[in-house]
Amino acid sequence: MAYVTVKKLSFTEDVYVIIEYFPLVSFITLLPIVLINWVTPNWNELLWIIGIGLFTQLGQTFLTIGLKNLPASEASTINYLQVLFGSIWGILFFSEIININFLLGASLVLLGTIISSTKIMKRS
Repeated sequence: MAYVTVKKLSFTEDVYVIIEYFPLVSFITLLPIVLINWVTPNWNELLWIIGIGLFTQLGQTFLTIGLKNLPASEASTINYLQVLFGSIWGILFFSEIININFLLGASLVLLGTIISSTKIMKRS
């Protein structure tokens, strides 16, 4: 639903306006929850939080620009590849162990993405 909304907004709004409103709405929505459950981070955690925030904003920026230039169906299908990239990052940086259930689930998601992409390309 978010992809379709961003796509529709991109016809009438500037991409950077859409990008700016996303964190603003998130901030307003999540502020009460954060204040109720506040935990003061140490310096190491604060660096991680800042890094996550920066990369999330970069990702949101490029995703919004991509949604403006691609049909929402194609962009959302490509987004399922994050399972693959998330797995690689989990193995490399967090020493996660991949089990058979994960492999089966990731394979199904990847297969579904390939099937959806193939059908979208045939329609074009």
